[in-house]
Amino acid sequence: MLGQYGDGLRLHQLRHSAATHLGDANTSANVIMAKTGHRSLRSVQRYVKPGLAAVHQATEALSSPYATSQWW
Repeated sequence: MLGQYGDGLRLHQLRHSAATHLGDANTSANVIMAKTGHRSLRSVQRYVKPGLAAVHQATEALSSPYATSQWW
């Protein structure tokens, strides 16, 4: 089917696209590894790039009074 409908795409490209979409959806690296069959966290890290919204959310979580009380 990929040859007929894939417009030149290879299965490897689809695997990487799926990993990138999972990373964009804030899926944990361990789940991405299980889904794509990668064995190395290092190879999956290129797909797990948090967007600006995720960075802001993490900053807000750390700046809340509840979060700082949990650190000490």
